[in-house]
Amino acid sequence: MGAVCAGAAKAPIIAVITTFELTGEYTIILPLMTAIVLATALSHLLYRDTIYTLKLHRGGIDLEAGPASPLTSTTVGDLLEPVGVALARSTTVAAAAAQLSRSIRGWLPVVADDGRLVGTVSAAAVAEPLEDDPHRSDPVGTLAVAVAFLTAQQSVHHALGHLADGHVVVPVVDDQTRLLGWATHQRVLALLSPTTATSRADT
Repeated sequence: MGAVCAGAAKAPIIAVITTFELTGEYTIILPLMTAIVLATALSHLLYRDTIYTLKLHRGGIDLEAGPASPLTSTTVGDLLEPVGVALARSTTVAAAAAQLSRSIRGWLPVVADDGRLVGTVSAAAVAEPLEDDPHRSDPVGTLAVAVAFLTAQQSVHHALGHLADGHVVVPVVDDQTRLLGWATHQRVLALLSPTTATSRADT
């Protein structure tokens, strides 16, 4: 009985005390402890869980891992901010300047005809060539600068590395590098705020 209890629950001390209290026999202590130690060692070799944690593990709850951090359990795709305006690569520099003048961040993404991310262009980069010719018709794609990007499947923890480098926002793309949205400091901070964490847990 002690060996079965110790092996199933992986609790050798409780098994020794309980069995001794039930029997009251001092003479069984040595064989009892030997059987319990062997059963516990064999249980550790054969099974990771006890009878108490097996159902939890099957349900996706790992007590040894501790509580999951929202930075690792949440993907970038869960925190996407809408793109808003994206410039086509063929947009003229003059037209791009008009769009950039209404941009909050002072720069916009540039995409190809199929939606693939080409890069970004800033208001400063567009303003310089417009000084010579306010009606320039060459495509803004020639001024686009390639930038680092994230995929929707990556964890928020991975996104922090890019945001910590000084990027206000980082483009998020799919497997074909088509622009999906932005990863921003505001969305990450909202994820870490106590109010947001509580509402996610209740959901």
